[in-house]
This record gives sequence, structure tokens and C-alpha cells, in this order.
Amino acid sequence: MQLLVVGSRGSGSERHVVNVAGTATGAQLKLKVSTLTGVPTNKLLIFFVGGAELKDEATLGEQGVQNRERLEMRVGREAALPSSALAAAHASLSEIGTALAALEAELSEQQPVHQEHFTRLLERLDALDLQGLQQEDRAAVRPKRKALVLQTEQASERAKCLQETIR
Repeated sequence: MQLLVVGSRGSGSERHVVNVAGTATGAQLKLKVSTLTGVPTNKLLIFFVGGAELKDEATLGEQGVQNRERLEMRVGREAALPSSALAAAHASLSEIGTALAALEAELSEQQPVHQEHFTRLLERLDALDLQGLQQEDRAAVRPKRKALVLQTEQASERAKCLQETIR
């Protein structure tokens, strides 16, 4: 299928004819447009003229794109952050949660735990990079991080109390 992708950047407008199969996905169309324009795919938004944004994961045919259709290209904020950044944030939170659970298990068995372990967990939570995440992803990660900080601080206090009773 042949599509006309139009848009404006800077001082002028652009028109690109793109040849793709109807079974191509929105992401594959973005990649072709990115190759023509030099705009990174994560900053490229493609819409039906005056309508909805094309979905990356669905095929063009599934989204109702017709041969010779005119689509609108917009360049904006990072539109599709690689899921690896969000996955990395969740993996870090999971690792920290697992380490904290192990420390809490030691505390529940009345085993003393050095404060340095809690300090390291808090440092890891503080160092968690959220800058590369979309606003909604940051909004999803922040409460989990905050809950882990609170849980770590509470476990640290229990460890201090246990240390005092042992002395």
C-alpha cells in the first residue's frame, strides 16, 4: 500500500510517500518514516488526518488504514519510550524488595542486621533513575519506590531496637 505522510517541522512542511504492506505495524511505518525524515521513532507520532494516533503494535490493516491514505506526522516528546527503561526500573525495585525481604526475615528470627545494609538499600532507591521515564510511568514507579523507602526505614528501626535489646 502507498501512503502519503505529511507534517511540519520547523519552518516548513514535509510530504513523504511511503510504500508498506497492509500487514505492517504502526511501529514498522514509523521506522520507514524515521528513515526518510531522520526523526527518531520515539519522537515520531503518526495520526489519521484529524483523528486518532496509530498504534505501534497493531497492523495498518487492523487500524483501518487504506491504500493511498494521507496520514499526519507530528514530532513531539518521546512518544514511545523503550520499555527497557521501565522494565529496568521495575527490575531494580524488585531486586531491592527481595533484598529487603531477606533482611526482614533475619530480623523476624531475632538475628541482628547491621545498619549498613539498610543504608545501601536506601542509596539504591535514591539512585533509581526516573528521568528517562514518561510521566505516567514515573507516576507508577514513584509510589512503589516510596513504599520501599518507608519499609526499609521501618526495618532499620526494628534492627536498631533489636541491637539495643541484645546489648
